[in-house]
Amino acid sequence: MKGPMGAIQLRDELRQEIHRAVARGYAECAEMFLEAAVERMLEGAEEAAFLAAIEEGLADADARRTTLIATPEDAELLLQRLTEDLHRNFAAGRVL
Repeated sequence: MKGPMGAIQLRDELRQEIHRAVARGYAECAEMFLEAAVERMLEGAEEAAFLAAIEEGLADADARRTTLIATPEDAELLLQRLTEDLHRNFAAGRVL
């Protein structure tokens, strides 16, 4: 298969499955089928990262690694601490 990225090599079984899927009307052509498959895979990776972040947050909450913001002063202190951390990371050349 050729396209803007050049030729890609697929096993014969995959190529046959793609052509069958196109014949069944899942896509107009093999290139469109592959584009859709890659998009779904990337969406799945983003969803997996999101779910992992949720699990990490829940684990932090279970371990009581949390910050309670009950007053405007609490919020101001947290913002100040995060801003200081951000400045330190920039100064150290770390990208967040």
